[in-house]
Amino acid sequence: MKEVEEYLKPVLSQFDFSELRPSPAVSPADSGKGKGDSGKTKAGDSGKGRKGSPGKTKADGSGKGKASEAGKAKTKNKEKATTAPAGIEDIGECIILLLDKCLLEFPLEGLNIFQEKTISSVSRDFSLQMFYNRLHKDESENEFKKDGKKESRPKGEHRKSMKVPNLNRVLPPNCLPIDIHNVKYVVDPYNDVTERESDNPAQKFKTLLEKFEPFTLRWDGIMGNTQFASQADWEYLLNNCSAFIFSGLARFLLYTLLERLVAMNIPECQLVILSDLVHSKPSTARVINLDGFKSSVRLSLEKPTETTIFLSLAGVRSVIANQWYTTLEENATKMESLCENFIKVGKTTGQAVRFIQRSKSAVDEPPKTELDAPEDKKEDQRESPGGLMHPAPHPSALNTVLYGLPNMMFV
Repeated sequence: MKEVEEYLKPVLSQFDFSELRPSPAVSPADSGKGKGDSGKTKAGDSGKGRKGSPGKTKADGSGKGKASEAGKAKTKNKEKATTAPAGIEDIGECIILLLDKCLLEFPLEGLNIFQEKTISSVSRDFSLQMFYNRLHKDESENEFKKDGKKESRPKGEHRKSMKVPNLNRVLPPNCLPIDIHNVKYVVDPYNDVTERESDNPAQKFKTLLEKFEPFTLRWDGIMGNTQFASQADWEYLLNNCSAFIFSGLARFLLYTLLERLVAMNIPECQLVILSDLVHSKPSTARVINLDGFKSSVRLSLEKPTETTIFLSLAGVRSVIANQWYTTLEENATKMESLCENFIKVGKTTGQAVRFIQRSKSAVDEPPKTELDAPEDKKEDQRESPGGLMHPAPHPSALNTVLYGLPNMMFV
């Protein structure tokens, strides 16, 4: 991360998030001085960076210098500032990174400048136009379409007839809803992990479904240990869901056809969670066999970033995905964390992913002893541009990133 910090220093130096820090408590003796100088302070700082309104998102271009545009965006957000109704918690400050494709390969969420505690979300997008299209869809697409939906398979009819309780959750200002009862999933399509293994994705996901009942009773999908997911199944599930979860090995586009995904239009699918990129002997053998018939150009289109682009072009508003290969254990831990924060806690997509990114590790590490070198302890903390010390995020925690809207919540 030090090399990335140094490379982006000319751009990062243009941003200042120190105003987002909570102001220290002022004693009664100093309160008079503060009032007397408040007019000068506000007037002097009015031309500098301003704090965005609560719940508003900020576009942060890390490409070739978009500092002036970001400043104008902050000013407009300040003028349009609104206060959240009493009793409703605000989603906090959200940072949107509009990045060049070459920068998307780096874990930029771990940069010092984004470690302020008041920043509740750091997400990505590919362009300002794409972000605008995600945010300003037709109102008819935002509502839950209870009538006029495509007929479901006979398998899921009994689930839709079940009476399940609602979350009874009040949507914060500037947030968009995701129907908790219309989630579809595909888990380990080729059943690459045997049931004897402790990190079996099907067993882990089944445990999550049972843990968060009754809100998961209407979730429908396919597990590789009971059924094979055909191309028709993939298209049905993606076309008839508010959120889609894939938990498996290898990469997502190894299981579904790229040509069919590009041609799809799935605006009802608000969120896609890709818990993939895991090596195993069966999956590795399959990858070698299938990739041998593909050109280098075709293989480049199946990378994680390109997969997210195709899903976004198909109409998905938010995509949570891994950047590089990981382990079944880490994927299982992160999936449980996402479900916990989405269903039980009530966090937004940006807050849930940020919770993972701020964790020291996706999997608990053995505690350090007193025999550890003092230099190792210094490396665990880094100084931010504002002079504050922040703990260095663990690389595995930065593997999970969010593309798209950070203000979506399950209701």
